[in-house]
Amino acid sequence: MDTFTSIEWLTQIATLVMFAAGIPPCWHMYKTGNTRGVPYYFFLLGGINNIMAVYYGILINNSVILFLNIVGTVLNGMYSFTYIYVAHSKKSALFQLMLGAGWLIGLAYYLTVFVESPQTVTYQLGLILCLITTVLLTSPVFEILDCIKQRSVADMSVAMLFGGLVCSALWLFYGMLLGDFFIYAPNFPGVATGVGKLVLLVNYGGGEKTEKTSKKLN
Repeated sequence: MDTFTSIEWLTQIATLVMFAAGIPPCWHMYKTGNTRGVPYYFFLLGGINNIMAVYYGILINNSVILFLNIVGTVLNGMYSFTYIYVAHSKKSALFQLMLGAGWLIGLAYYLTVFVESPQTVTYQLGLILCLITTVLLTSPVFEILDCIKQRSVADMSVAMLFGGLVCSALWLFYGMLLGDFFIYAPNFPGVATGVGKLVLLVNYGGGEKTEKTSKKLN
């Protein structure tokens, strides 16, 4: 098995594991009725990105990207609708969902009506995907800042942390092997934020336990 095939298979496995990493917090949210720490915006934006990437996979004739993003669309959609079902205040979540749907409809209309060249459609869609994925993979910076402020990683999902870090690293290599800038570029900040969260996990991972022990001694 050559390097490209190995990286391609590893990327698929890591991505599927990453998608599945949302199942435990989603199930916990459903069982407890508590949405605290559940990144709805991440699931929603991820689902929107998956839908666009399905079309991109068709345009560049890449079955791996097509398959993974179909799975991602289903799972992120499930996570998002579960959040809306559980959330006590649904107004904000529904409004964001409507904005996302409006964006997809508007983008489809623009690419279909105003862009004639298939090459231009591929380029513009790839650029939009690159920008949104960069925002998506950079967004954990706010979680990092919040953890530093609270000196706690109690709300951090360890499964999603490791899944995201490995996934970003593999997509970085896979995109480079494909020679597709729109695929590998967003994963540089993805790897950087993953490493940052890992450092916080090491530094503050025992904080909650230490705090409880201190209270018992007092």
